[in-house]
Amino acid sequence: MAGGTPKVQARKYGTLPEAARYFGLSPKTLRRRAEEGAFPIYYAGGSWPRVDFTEVEAWLRSTSAAPTSHAERRVAQVIEREAQ
Repeated sequence: MAGGTPKVQARKYGTLPEAARYFGLSPKTLRRRAEEGAFPIYYAGGSWPRVDFTEVEAWLRSTSAAPTSHAERRVAQVIEREAQ
């Protein structure tokens, strides 16, 4: 492959409240959207349900009506920080 090894992005998982804080949304909104099928919730043993931040971000990008302008700014900040 030209250019060397492709960059593999690490997955980041967190609870709904953690993801809500990270993206500037309410945990209730995230749970509702997950229950509607926007992104999966992962259950592992007896731990708290978790979401993949990459999947939540993909949902935020794909939605025609972003939940809040704050969420849009937060996603842009996260993308910018990860690009550095």
